[in-house]
Amino acid sequence: MPAYACTRYLISGYACTRQEWQKAMKLDIILEEEEEGTYSVHCPALKGCHSQGKTREEALKNIQEAIDLYLEVSREMAEKVAKGQPKSTLVEIAV
Repeated sequence: MPAYACTRYLISGYACTRQEWQKAMKLDIILEEEEEGTYSVHCPALKGCHSQGKTREEALKNIQEAIDLYLEVSREMAEKVAKGQPKSTLVEIAV
C-alpha cells in the first residue's frame, strides 16, 4: 500500500468501516425558507457548500449530496498532496 493511501478508519480510537466512519461525521447546516416558498441550505463548516430545493426534504437531500461531493473532492486533493510528499501518510479520523 502506498504511503499516501488511507490505511484505516477510526471512531474514538476503534477501527471501523468507511460507512460507519461517514455516519459518525456530523455537520451543522443552515436551512432557510425563501419568500417564494423554496429552500436554500448551506454548510458553514464547508466553505462554498450550498444547495437548494423546492421542498425542505429536497433541500436536505441536495445538501447531503453536495457535502458528499465536497468531501470526495477534498479527499482527492489531500491524496495528491500526500502523494507528492514521500514521508507523508494520509490518515482519516472521525469527528
